[in-house]
Amino acid sequence: MKLSEFTARRRQRAEEKARAKHQQDRRRHHPEEKARAKHQQDRRRHHPEVAEEADRLLSAVPFGSMRPEEAWLKAWRSVHGSDTRSAA
Repeated sequence: MKLSEFTARRRQRAEEKARAKHQQDRRRHHPEEKARAKHQQDRRRHHPEVAEEADRLLSAVPFGSMRPEEAWLKAWRSVHGSDTRSAA
């Protein structure tokens, strides 16, 4: 590989990394994302046994094959014996 190719690839990776960080920062400071993060934190704090079960479910399946929300719903049913929609 030539030095110019190496430099170009390095510059491209740096630009991609900066762009990804900028998008992440924008999402983090978006009001809806803040509210979602607070909800998730509160839910885990108020229902630790469900959170523990959801973590177990996620660790038992191949990475990416189950969404965290799906794991939470299955854990809720396992712990409480009912759907979250009927518990409210």
